[in-house]
Amino acid sequence: MHRPPKTSRRWQAFAIPLAAIILFSIFMFLVRSGEDTRALTPTRQADAAAATPTPTSAGTPTQVVSPSAVPIASVSTPIAPPPVDDDIVAVVGGVALSRQELDAALAIDRVMAGLAGQSPSSPASVLEQWINTELVLQRSGAPLDPAMATARLDAFLSEYGQSRAALVGELAARNITQATFDAYFARLVAADAYLRTQTAATGSSSSALIKAWQREVQISFGPVANVILGASAAPTPTLIGMVDAATPTPEAGATAGDAAASATPATLDPNEPRGTEIGQLAPDFALSIAGETGLQYSLRNLLDRPSVLIFWTTWCPYCLRQTPVLVEAHRQWGEEIQFVGVNVAEDVSAVTPYIAEHAIAYPVLLDSDGATAGAYAVQGYPTTYFLDANTRIVARHVGALTKEELNNYLQMLRPVE
Repeated sequence: MHRPPKTSRRWQAFAIPLAAIILFSIFMFLVRSGEDTRALTPTRQADAAAATPTPTSAGTPTQVVSPSAVPIASVSTPIAPPPVDDDIVAVVGGVALSRQELDAALAIDRVMAGLAGQSPSSPASVLEQWINTELVLQRSGAPLDPAMATARLDAFLSEYGQSRAALVGELAARNITQATFDAYFARLVAADAYLRTQTAATGSSSSALIKAWQREVQISFGPVANVILGASAAPTPTLIGMVDAATPTPEAGATAGDAAASATPATLDPNEPRGTEIGQLAPDFALSIAGETGLQYSLRNLLDRPSVLIFWTTWCPYCLRQTPVLVEAHRQWGEEIQFVGVNVAEDVSAVTPYIAEHAIAYPVLLDSDGATAGAYAVQGYPTTYFLDANTRIVARHVGALTKEELNNYLQMLRPVE
């Protein structure tokens, strides 16, 4: 789950023992630090107390129950695979986050930020943190501890001179029930506690542990994800700053000609750093080609023509949805723009039948250990990069591409005639 926006943008986990009254805001609200600051926030809203219904959206008006009357509830994580739904933002190990549930998480984040006197987190940060928390909770398998969550919440309110009544009022103002908030907060505390025990036991950083665990869990992005993750726009003409949720458009002031001009091959500085931000040269790689014994494909093969680099897996339902769109686009655009698939962490025996079944004519590379996906900060599947003829990143899209979206990206890559 390696999110393309800057790696420094990580919420910091509770790093000070509770006895020292941890500053909850360090974790919750936009403190950016180094490698050991991979953030955790609670996952999707789940069932709280049996007698207390929870809403499916932050926008559903409900009565707020006094926190003194309702303890933080223990909730369970659903395990049934979710349907492929256009409203789904992300799926982690079969657990889905809907747009309505993410809206509720964003509302809670704004409440807590306001109580702490800080700015709320970006939607992209909240989504990343949901993914990380769900990953950790699935890994731990441990029940939630309402008493520990209550103690953490009391410490937070005390630290910022806030009361339970103030919290209740803010939740009511945003139509969030106490049960929804309690489930959210309890999951955050449980994930944080497990991650801290594992870092102490292994001596590894939290970010290293999460990266390792990500390789063991199936993570995919729904259609809504790109609108949310695309909120972190980068400089240079780019498609990542969305004006309309359904249609990629250039950044203000940029034109298709501007983007196409960047596709003209030029002499590159061999010492220029590579990265995953818009405008940077893409990370190098050398991977074997499915069905081609002994042959390797590298970034150098993408020079001189714009290219589409697709990270995917056979198990990802949204990859399956976008495959025919890519196959058809390759037929239409293959003479002008290169298409390259990168299958991540799967055996070739699973990949080759998929290629044959879907008549994929463009090369498919085998990233067997996931190292290339890691270098490209791939957080889930599908993730697609659009590169100019110099292998410089023009745009990135997470989630399944529609025909319209892909055509808009390709028009920007198209060389000026």
